[in-house]
Amino acid sequence: MREPGDPVFRMKTMWLMHGHPRPPGWYFWDETWGNEHGPFETEQLSRKKLAEYVEHLEGKLGEVNNG
Repeated sequence: MREPGDPVFRMKTMWLMHGHPRPPGWYFWDETWGNEHGPFETEQLSRKKLAEYVEHLEGKLGEVNNG
């Protein structure tokens, strides 16, 4: 069961986001909770991609703070 505030989610059927069809699979919401990333085949892969996305954001934040 998902915890409240967990950005990883699964859609079992085709769905619409911003008027565009999205295939079933595992997704995660970005930091704004307005854009989804995916689909991924498994929850584990979705969580791995989320971690990579967060690392990317942290790197960009470091560039801004150090630049």
